[in-house]
Amino acid sequence: MSPTPVDYEAPPPDGTRFGRPSLTRPDAVEDLNTLKADGKESGREGMEPVRYGIVGLGQVAMKGHIPELLRLPDIAIVAMCDPDESARERASQLVPDAHCYSDYDSLLQDPAVDVVLIATPNWLHKEQAVRAFQAGKHVFLEKPIGIDLDECDAILEAWRQSGRLLQVGHELRHAHLMRAMHQKIRQGRIGQVQMIVVQEFRFPLLPGWRQTGKTGGVMLEKNSHFFDLFNWLAEAPP
Repeated sequence: MSPTPVDYEAPPPDGTRFGRPSLTRPDAVEDLNTLKADGKESGREGMEPVRYGIVGLGQVAMKGHIPELLRLPDIAIVAMCDPDESARERASQLVPDAHCYSDYDSLLQDPAVDVVLIATPNWLHKEQAVRAFQAGKHVFLEKPIGIDLDECDAILEAWRQSGRLLQVGHELRHAHLMRAMHQKIRQGRIGQVQMIVVQEFRFPLLPGWRQTGKTGGVMLEKNSHFFDLFNWLAEAPP
């Protein structure tokens, strides 16, 4: 007797690995005051694409964000920033029409940028996110938000004062498997959740580790994904 198939939800229809982050969903795009609907009612029809500026052109941006954003027809990468000239040159090969900047101030002053995607090392997140909000930009911030509570509080305060949108890159919430788990928990299919345990077995992504103290270490760099899933699946803070 063959086992009953597991009824996981179908992958996102746009073909992306995890689905679209909040700042690329149509319902979120309608809230972007900097975008114009050309006199029409708000919505995707007739609306300009969401224009991204990316700061930090390392592996996270080059292997993850840029290829995925280029797949989305309602997204435009208009600016990129990194102090490393070789990184800018590599990114320009992927997005030749985007303006490339060596300093962050120039990207923030670019009026074409609606959203700043921050993919820099963890210890730069707080300063760059706060400055982006002060410049009137929406922010997609790679996890972790900051490396301590003071940094997180400063970012959240700047966000509240800005009236802009903030999305943190906890993309596992958008994985169709995780969404199926969340749906089944909410439906009561497994009863009342009392405990969530996660185990992951994988080879190291990198042969070594640098700047552990400045990044917050593996508890923030990797396990922040799991902490987010715990809170989301249980629908309760710790």
